[in-house]
Amino acid sequence: MIKLREIDSDNYEKVWELKSLDSQKSFKDTVAKDFATAYLELLEGDHPPMFLAIYNDEEVVGYALILYYELREEGNDHEEFDIFCKDFGDKAIYELGSFMIDAGQQGKGLGKASMVKIIEYIQSAPKGSADSVFLICREGNEAAEKLFTSHGFKYIGKQVVEGEKVMRLAL
Repeated sequence: MIKLREIDSDNYEKVWELKSLDSQKSFKDTVAKDFATAYLELLEGDHPPMFLAIYNDEEVVGYALILYYELREEGNDHEEFDIFCKDFGDKAIYELGSFMIDAGQQGKGLGKASMVKIIEYIQSAPKGSADSVFLICREGNEAAEKLFTSHGFKYIGKQVVEGEKVMRLAL
């Protein structure tokens, strides 16, 4: 059974040891970079990170990094957020900044089950209510794009940088 738990002193080493498949490494940041992102957001950001270990029963099999943003109609911190205000009327959003299932755990349906738990977690409004959740899926990552679209994410026709598709799920 899939559960989400905060990454803490009891599980961070297990999360640190997770590996991507070689074929996926060009589509995702490293575990080290995700830890650094969470740390910097915690220290300097306005968006406290929700850095969660994904468990299958009592075994760490993956993780998710989620951020929360309150939006302004004009002049958001990140230009790419303007589309959420202007095109969708969003006042607040969650970002699924990173998501991974360990290479040795893939092909068991854990990604699908984890996405259900992640969406449920976001819908519980852990940092505040929001209108949507978004993520960036790198072009060519067909497995991830299939997973995200199967959970209701839709490509919004915008790329942050070339080769990165912004996908949105209305809450």
